[in-house]
Amino acid sequence: MRRFFVVFLLLTALLAHSQDVPKPARALVNDFAGLFTAQQKALLEDSLLRFERATSNEIAVVTVNSLDGYTPADYALKLLRDWAVGKKEKDNGVVMLIKPRNQTKGEVYIAVGYGLEGVLPDSRTGRIIDNEMIPALREGDYHKAAMRGAEALMAATRGEYTGDRQEDMGDALMGLLPIVLIIILFIVISAKARRGGGGDSGNSGGSGRGFIPPILFPPGRGFGGRGGGFGGFGGFGGFGGGSGGGGGAGRSF
Repeated sequence: MRRFFVVFLLLTALLAHSQDVPKPARALVNDFAGLFTAQQKALLEDSLLRFERATSNEIAVVTVNSLDGYTPADYALKLLRDWAVGKKEKDNGVVMLIKPRNQTKGEVYIAVGYGLEGVLPDSRTGRIIDNEMIPALREGDYHKAAMRGAEALMAATRGEYTGDRQEDMGDALMGLLPIVLIIILFIVISAKARRGGGGDSGNSGGSGRGFIPPILFPPGRGFGGRGGGFGGFGGFGGFGGGSGGGGGAGRSF
C-alpha cells in the first residue's frame, strides 16, 4: 500500500510538472509576462511573421514570469518541442525565452532546432545574447532586447550577422586561401610557358600569354543570386510541427 501511494505521488508530481508550460496562442510572440505594449507586440510579431513567410524559419518569442522549477535551458527546449516550433521536415525553429527580473534574477535563453544549428551554433547564439540583448535587458527594455535579438537571429540565418567580427574575418581569410593558391599557380605556369614556348608560335595556336589553368574557371559554374519577396498574408497560422533540438545558449541578468 505504501509503495502504491509513493508511485501515485510521483505520477501526480510528474503530471503537474508536465503541465507547467503554457499553451501557445496562434502567434509567434507569446507575452505571458506582459512585458510588451500592444504596439510593441504587433511590431515584433510582424517582423517575425515576414521572416517566417520568406524563409519558413520560425522564431518564437516567449516571456514568462516564472520557470516553474525548470532550468532556462529545459524550459526553452520544452517549449521548442511541445509547441513543435519549426517546420516538421526541417526542424528550423527557434525559441527566445525571456524571464524578467522579479523575485528572482532575470533569465534569457535561446533554444535552436537541429535544422538551424549550422548557422546558429551555441557560440554565435551566446554572442547574440551578449551583444544585442543583455544591455537592453539590464536596462529593463525588454522589447528592445527581443527586437534586437530577433533581428540578429534572422541575420545570422542569412549569414549576415556582423557581431562575430573576429570569427567572420577568420572565415573570410580561410575562404580566400584557395583563390590565392590558384593565382600563384597560374603565375608560375604562365611564367614557365613564356620562357619555354617562344620559338614555335604555331604550336597549339598559342598567343604567347601562357596556359590558363582550367581550375580558375570550372565548367558550368558561375555567379548568381537568389531573389525573393513578400506576398500578401494574414496572421500566423500555427507552428509547423518541428521536433525540437538540443542547441542553444542562455544568460542571467
